[in-house]
Amino acid sequence: MLQLGAPGHHSVDTEKKGLLARLFPQRRVTERMFRELRDEMSREHKDVIRELREIRRTAEQSRQKLEGALAAHEEALAALPELQARIERCLIAYTHDAKSSARIGDFKAGVDHQAVLAHVTRAVENARLEMAPCPHLVVENVFPEAMYDCLFEALPPPAFFEKTNDLRDEMPVPFTMAPAYSRVVWDLFHEAVEQALLPAVIAKFQPALDEFVRATWPSLGSWEQSGITLRAANPRLMLRRRGYLIKPHRDPRWAFLVALFYAAPRGSAHTYGTQLYRLIQERDEAHTSPLWLAPDECELARDVPGIGNSALMFLNSTGAHGASVPDDAPAGFLRYVYQARFSPDTATKTRLLELLAGEGRERWVATR
Repeated sequence: MLQLGAPGHHSVDTEKKGLLARLFPQRRVTERMFRELRDEMSREHKDVIRELREIRRTAEQSRQKLEGALAAHEEALAALPELQARIERCLIAYTHDAKSSARIGDFKAGVDHQAVLAHVTRAVENARLEMAPCPHLVVENVFPEAMYDCLFEALPPPAFFEKTNDLRDEMPVPFTMAPAYSRVVWDLFHEAVEQALLPAVIAKFQPALDEFVRATWPSLGSWEQSGITLRAANPRLMLRRRGYLIKPHRDPRWAFLVALFYAAPRGSAHTYGTQLYRLIQERDEAHTSPLWLAPDECELARDVPGIGNSALMFLNSTGAHGASVPDDAPAGFLRYVYQARFSPDTATKTRLLELLAGEGRERWVATR
């Protein structure tokens, strides 16, 4: 009996190999070819992977370049309206300036600055301070008639206003970009506001300001003792169109006094002015932001018409105000109103805050 490991078993294996060698004489060659083919396929596979990676890298670079080009294109398109507006302003200003050199000279030669300031002061002094629904003052004939005619004539065209939405446009006063005649005339307006209107308004509001100071900073005593000084903050000319509406509200808390000047045509029948409201239940908010009111929280107390060369000033601590240009206003109607908030400067604000503590201080610091 043949056993494993015996010499007979080895001879059988040898015979099998010899038989396989006779049956498949090219086996070794075939195995070598398979190995070479496998190695070649491996090299080609690596080459393909490298090529694919290079293609992907190139495609990624192209994608990034394309995205950058598209972003730059979109940025250029977004800037185009403002660029067009600036070009239009320059062209209009150039055209106006080419025709107005004589008019500028006539205005400068004919206007008496001190007389204008004195007229503004007297107009405020002659107005009557009303206490309800908030301390307010309606001033008529703020400027001499000739000066007002120049102001109205020098209103910048709508193209010079920055659009905040379809119905609201604004530009700062003094003007930074406007026809030369507009700048010259409205520079005098700004001078009159700071040097005549503001001091006269503070003097006129002193009884109300005394109460305001005693209620908020009792340690300061009266307004005069407080040493608080005000400046015209964010003075701007506002342009409003048909359909404009601003609901009853109170301005930001640091706007102690608010001044509105109406620049409307003489004899205009459409004097869309400002509505003053009383709160059904007077309240205060724990923040410095505007206080917006629902219709059922207030009721109309007075409708101040926006008559040309008139102004409305009010203490921004009680009551509320709003305005609108209704949908039935004449087509193309434009409402020009100058607004300034008479507010303390930064140093005064800091000093006043140091006198407050706790919740009382928070309402002068927090925003909604």
